[in-house]
Amino acid sequence: MMDIVRHCTYVGMADDVFALLQHNTCLYLANVVNLSKELMYQQVLSRFGHFNAIQLNDPVPLKELIILALKEEDLDSDCNDDDTLKEKIAEMNTELLKQKAEMLEEYFGIHIDEHGNVSRLPVILDQYTPDMDRVPEFALCLGNDVDWEDENSCIQTISAALGNFYAMHPLMLPNPSGEGFLFYKKRKMMDDYVEENTHDNIGSDVIDNKVEHELLSEAETAWAQREWSIQHVLFPSMRLFFKPPVSMATDGTFVQYIKTRVSQLLIESLLYLSLPLSGYRGRHKKR
Repeated sequence: MMDIVRHCTYVGMADDVFALLQHNTCLYLANVVNLSKELMYQQVLSRFGHFNAIQLNDPVPLKELIILALKEEDLDSDCNDDDTLKEKIAEMNTELLKQKAEMLEEYFGIHIDEHGNVSRLPVILDQYTPDMDRVPEFALCLGNDVDWEDENSCIQTISAALGNFYAMHPLMLPNPSGEGFLFYKKRKMMDDYVEENTHDNIGSDVIDNKVEHELLSEAETAWAQREWSIQHVLFPSMRLFFKPPVSMATDGTFVQYIKTRVSQLLIESLLYLSLPLSGYRGRHKKR
């Protein structure tokens, strides 16, 4: 696996999670979430105590972040815990993290002020800023999942929390280049129905052409930035720093896709046309 990581060529994204890599005459599907999570974890340990800072435009209250994360958990689990309980959990975790603020800043570059606001985060990879939509989940993870009693376990669990936060997960907004495009049509249709309440009087051909262009443009920019980061930050950093754990040989992080002369022709075609595998599949199906 080390040889693949050191000498692979990035071809493109196969879908939202897997990238297509060339190594010699083989094509591999590589899980960028697993890879980036492990790389970030290793980099946190490597940079321990020596982080540059990402300055947030506005300090963010920990309590609000944790409450938001708890509400998101409710949506995922179809349960609805009492708001008073959420407030208590958020207050307890905020007080805990305020007590640990000096250690978090000194060793991990996480600045929490005396009022319980987060104002700085660490730079784990140069030229890369994590998805800020995941800050609430990270704040809750720091409060709930870190073992503060044992020093080694504490360092490992904070590093793991940072690794998960900075990993290159699929974005919250659906990918508009695939079936996710329907999301932006549906939102526009629902907005029109609420505002005009004339859904039944609108022809289906007109409805299908209505798209929420502002949100769509935001999503297209964000997804393009993610792929740029995968190609120009993640994989170059992996070649320099990454030490793949043995478990990645069998956990589905790397999957051999093709190993034939045909694969070499496909690679050359994709590189020449600058097509991701998903685009190639789409064209192939139409023939």
